[in-house]
Amino acid sequence: TLFDVLTPLAARMGPAALILDRVGMGLGEGMMFPSQHAFSSFWVPRDERAFLIILMTSGQDLGSVFANLVTPHLLDVGVWCVCAA
Repeated sequence: TLFDVLTPLAARMGPAALILDRVGMGLGEGMMFPSQHAFSSFWVPRDERAFLIILMTSGQDLGSVFANLVTPHLLDVGVWCVCAA
């Protein structure tokens, strides 16, 4: 969400801005999983539903792996504020 992108700026503005940013992130991303399941139950044939849900939710896991690989390199070059997002 946009709140992910704004996290470094909010962190520079102070704890109150960062907390508000995180609340906004939770509100925006909290609807993701229910929406994915509602979408798949209405628009995807039953036999293909599990595969589609795997594809939709695998991005979160791949993003975590990617972040764990890239973050140390960003810290080495001194871009720590990007890592706070």
